[in-house]
This record gives sequence, C-alpha cells and structure tokens, in this order.
Amino acid sequence: VKNYSIHNIDRAPFDQWLRDLAVEAGVVVKHDSQCLDITKTDQYKVLIHSSEGESIEHSDFLVGADGVRSSVREKLFKSSKAPVMIVEQEHWERSGDFEDCFYGFFRGDVSIAYAYLIPKEDSLILGLGAVPHQEPNVAQLLKRFRSWLEKEFSFVPKQCIKKEAWSIPFGYFIPGENKALLVGDAAGLCNP
Repeated sequence: VKNYSIHNIDRAPFDQWLRDLAVEAGVVVKHDSQCLDITKTDQYKVLIHSSEGESIEHSDFLVGADGVRSSVREKLFKSSKAPVMIVEQEHWERSGDFEDCFYGFFRGDVSIAYAYLIPKEDSLILGLGAVPHQEPNVAQLLKRFRSWLEKEFSFVPKQCIKKEAWSIPFGYFIPGENKALLVGDAAGLCNP
C-alpha cells in the first residue's frame, strides 16, 4: 500500500501517557485492579478488587477499555461470544526486494485472514493471523509465508531477531449500550 504510514509504538510508554492524561482530567487510576462485578441500577455499581482490597465504585458512565479478553464486556454482555484470532509476528534481519511500504497479503494458502510485511530501517516485520487450534497452526503458516516470500521477493531468512504472539478480536462487534461504551479490542475493533 503506497503512501500509507504505519506507526509502531511501544505500548508501555503509550499507555502511561494515556493514564497521565486521565489523571490530569481528574480520573482516579487504580493500578493492579480487577473488575469483579457490574450492576446497573440508576448508576453503574462496579465491584473492584485491588491491592487495597475490594471496593465499590459508582458511575453514571462506564468505559470498557480492557482488551480482547475484556472483563467489562463479559460482565455487561454475559451471553456474548468473543472469538479471537492469534497473530504471530517475527522480526527478521532485512533482506529481499521490498520497497518501504506496508505489504498486506490476502492469500488463502497462507492464512484464512491476512499476512503482512513491514520494512523497517534494518529489519522486516512479518506476521499473519490464524484461528486458534487450526491445522496448519500459526507457526506452520508463518513458515509457509516465509517460503513464499523467498520465491516471490527474494527474501532470505538470515536471522530472526525476535518473535511475538498475541490475540486480537475476530468476528464480533459489541459497541456497548446505554451509558456503557466498549472501545478498542474490548469492543471487537481491530486494525490488523
């Protein structure tokens, strides 16, 4: 995809920046906390477990921004299904005939979803999505993807610098209801 920017971020500093903005706006941030239960009456009543013990917080509004395995979504929408896709990504020493642009591949023989390649200064990031417990598995599909890149783009897999894997939402969208809003992966939103 030409003229399209991809920005990779380090999540820890980014998340800290978001927390700092929230605190500046008057939000009380409770670290290492878990949502145990949510009850809706005239307000939302949220039972929270933290290092300080259990507490109940009341709010007119509720935002679930707690990721692909959202406990807020689970408590609000008990009967909802939230399937995931496994994404595995590898960082390789750069080789091959690649321009500096994002490559997205939709090849059924590589992945039922998508595969991608992102050139960086001295490395290539390549990855793909796979349904959990499928055959071939995500590692086998990545091997197949690398083989195809070798043939089509003269990619030479010299040295794998690192590997990463995570889950992303797959096949659902639950925006919330009334004064409860789910955002990001919790809502099923994802830009693979």
